[in-house]
Amino acid sequence: MDVLKVKVLICFHNEKEQWNVTNLAITLGVEKYAVSRILSTLEKEGLLDKSDRRKPILTRKGKAKANEYSQKVEMIINHLLEKGISQEVAREDAATIVAYCKEETLEALKKEEVTKRVKFSFREGMEFDGDYLSGRYPDGNYPIPFTIFQKELKLEREISIWNEEFVDPCVLNVQNKNGKVFLQMLTEHRQYRFQYWDGREWRDMERQGRLLSFKANYVRFQSMADGKGRILFGKIWIQIYHGNEKETLLFTMYIA
Repeated sequence: MDVLKVKVLICFHNEKEQWNVTNLAITLGVEKYAVSRILSTLEKEGLLDKSDRRKPILTRKGKAKANEYSQKVEMIINHLLEKGISQEVAREDAATIVAYCKEETLEALKKEEVTKRVKFSFREGMEFDGDYLSGRYPDGNYPIPFTIFQKELKLEREISIWNEEFVDPCVLNVQNKNGKVFLQMLTEHRQYRFQYWDGREWRDMERQGRLLSFKANYVRFQSMADGKGRILFGKIWIQIYHGNEKETLLFTMYIA
């Protein structure tokens, strides 16, 4: 996507202005011929209606595309501002980033922004379950780092060797405000049985090959620290059976 095309679409997204070649060129600081070329391209792509040459307007398809790019640019601007970039530079660079970044990169940044908003929606000290957390997320998959500890937590927290048996981070899958936590094992461990504590009894985790899962509502969370140091800390007891042996562990999640 051409950077100028992104900027022109975003201008048209501001429907309070009546855009044409002249004021677009002045606003964007480019030559009229460059704007004229972009408008012709947008017309060919079905994004712009130039029936009235003095007052071109976006088509329905064009409005959807302009809205999409405006949201992406605003997301990038906010991200850059948080990194200490000036407002002027952030606005200039955001369009370039959106124009040339792959969708995978933009999607990752979008999820980071969503997680940030979710994190700061909980006041310090607030306690809640995983379903209440999931209700703050739009549908999607959200990576969350985790650490598994031995049951007996002393002054020195002893990390379980089971940390090395899973892919980190785990994934919080949200559908219709309901969450499920997914853990991927590095090997299947077919001879092992995995359970979680629901507050009253032990339940078997759902299992598909190397993928384990359990409902997020059984994870207990607490909002810790204030300001930029805010962390949502979640925990749930799990058990791992191997023959007649069982090991009880504390599974913890961190949204930082």
